[in-house]
Amino acid sequence: FWQREEAESRRAASVEAPDIRAYLSAPSETLRVAPLALAHPVEMVQTLEVLLPSDWPDEHSKEVVEDPHFRFVREVDSQGSHLLITDRYTSLADHVPADAVPAYAEKLEEARGKLGYQLYQYDDAIAQTPVTATSMPPAVLFFSALVLVICSWLAVWVYRYDPAPDPRPADPRLTGIGGWLVLPLLGLLLQPIVTLVTMATNLDAYSEPLWSSLTVVGGSAYDSWWIWALLFDLASSLALLILVPLLLVLFLKRRSSVPHLYISLLLWILASNLISLWATGQIEGFALDVRKELQADAVRSVFSTLIWASYFVVSVRVRSTFTRRRGESAAMIDSPPSLPTATTA
Repeated sequence: FWQREEAESRRAASVEAPDIRAYLSAPSETLRVAPLALAHPVEMVQTLEVLLPSDWPDEHSKEVVEDPHFRFVREVDSQGSHLLITDRYTSLADHVPADAVPAYAEKLEEARGKLGYQLYQYDDAIAQTPVTATSMPPAVLFFSALVLVICSWLAVWVYRYDPAPDPRPADPRLTGIGGWLVLPLLGLLLQPIVTLVTMATNLDAYSEPLWSSLTVVGGSAYDSWWIWALLFDLASSLALLILVPLLLVLFLKRRSSVPHLYISLLLWILASNLISLWATGQIEGFALDVRKELQADAVRSVFSTLIWASYFVVSVRVRSTFTRRRGESAAMIDSPPSLPTATTA
């Protein structure tokens, strides 16, 4: 719905219902020797209702385009977060004389120019209207709470997951977080920050009235796929916020479960990116620039998964480092066994 305009530091949205445009189409030829037949009598009223994400400047306007052969009226009524646009076309004759067709075509063009409506949301205005939990619909809050409960239960299972270390030969000289293994550690440190920034950017989509306009039948930007795309993105982000910090703790503890869990994380991120790309592809009129970003994310996930999953499978450093079992201390694993002392009789 909203398109980013970086040069103007704003987001723009174009609102138009195209049905009435058919009655305002210009004739293919304006220089005629025969009259132009018109459908008559015709009266069409088109009402477009928009629920805006925040209060908008009040506007009450009426524009009229009148010709001996038709009358077009546009009324705009904006109050608070509610915008109502009413277009009315009324035919006044069943034909246009040949010599009046050029003037008739000019009036049609004038009326067509009044179709459509532009909305602008500037960055400073967006910053002044933060989304809070109270502006979110109860269904979104309930869904978020349910996801958090499920992820918390899953986190307990992940922490208790305690497979045996890789049985292949290890190299004591490569024990410890170093070399290429530092890069996955940095990724785990940065992932929660990236997730929080992404959630903050998309938060207004989960607030009223924008949520209703996207997900409720009859909304100004309704598409049945919006609710699935938004809820999946929310669930994926909440899961990352809970499980990635836990994996970071296990990583620093050098638990034997880390290789399996890290590969699972890579596969989950890849799957979520592909699902988001597919789901948004079902939404008619989805922003092209955002879709390109999702495509780039999916491609990066494919390469990242191939590279780092392979690394965690074949790396000697990985199998030499992640050897600790749950409940075992670092001293128990890393300290050499004490030699028995000799006693004399």
